[in-house]
Amino acid sequence: PQTAQVAGQQGAYVARMLSRGYDLEVTPPALPCTPLADCDVFADEQLIQWLKFRGLDVASQFRFLNLGLLAYLGGGEALSQVQV
Repeated sequence: PQTAQVAGQQGAYVARMLSRGYDLEVTPPALPCTPLADCDVFADEQLIQWLKFRGLDVASQFRFLNLGLLAYLGGGEALSQVQV
């Protein structure tokens, strides 16, 4: 079976959005207390200010980075296809 690159990268993206406090109910995800998202009483003001300073009021969209293909065959063997 192939490895689940897309699922792994999507999971990391969602975890990053949740840990930064983005409101995932709006599209695109935005920080709380912005015109796109309601205020959250539990929001971390220092984190929000830091993200705004970096221009990350609205989250960038998910982008898949193709790292190549890897299929485990068993017995310590695998096939791989890597873009050069």
